[in-house]
Amino acid sequence: MPSQPDAVHPWRVVHAVMRLELAPELVRVTADLHVEPTGAGEGALVLDGRALRTSAVRVDGVELRADQYELADRTLTLPLTAEAHVVTTVVEATPGVPNDKGFVWGSSLLSTNLEPQGFRRITWFLDRPSNRATFDVTLVGDPATFPVMLCNGDELERGALSDGRHWVRFSDPVDKPSYLFAMVAGDLQVRSARHTTRSGRSIELVVAAPPDLIDGAAFALWAMDGAMTYDEANGGVEHDLDRLTFVAVPSYPDATEYHG
Repeated sequence: MPSQPDAVHPWRVVHAVMRLELAPELVRVTADLHVEPTGAGEGALVLDGRALRTSAVRVDGVELRADQYELADRTLTLPLTAEAHVVTTVVEATPGVPNDKGFVWGSSLLSTNLEPQGFRRITWFLDRPSNRATFDVTLVGDPATFPVMLCNGDELERGALSDGRHWVRFSDPVDKPSYLFAMVAGDLQVRSARHTTRSGRSIELVVAAPPDLIDGAAFALWAMDGAMTYDEANGGVEHDLDRLTFVAVPSYPDATEYHG
């Protein structure tokens, strides 16, 4: 379903194109946010953020001076004309430890922990459930540290950079609130199987886990296949994409804890 207008806020993000340059101690995020007015009245675009070091702000490709926007500890405010725009920010975010929100580094894995309001520690965004957007994300990292990099959606392409890093691009055409964004990268092994839906579609089921946990992949794939079969038979629900990936992250942060 397309994103619905927000009854309170005058703007919505409908699509996000992101480039995440990964490292255990720092993640550099370039985000192109495609924003539209909601028709709920006029007002500036106010984006949510936490603990972000912002190095650039652009609107429709034009770099803004510091006096053309307002940067506070928790908000980035941009006065925009009431039409569609592409708002670009370049930020640096520091990964936390388990039970932190945003990027988390632990067990040699870099992952995200976002519910309920962790995405604002990733990049500037309309970080609220009423805003649903599609995502196009490119992950970039050192193959020695991040041999496997995964994100929402289907993998579109991959390659290598001249500095030795590699990259993978993912596209998720199903619009979703920001807290459902997910990314993980690190020393993971992968196992897969095929699931055939009631309509005859073939979907690849994938389990990714650290080497010492990968022996449980066979059972996990069996359980995923059974759960999908049940959903299709009893709810008429088929998975949207061509691939469904489950990642086993040791000591995954407790999503019930939130530290502001």
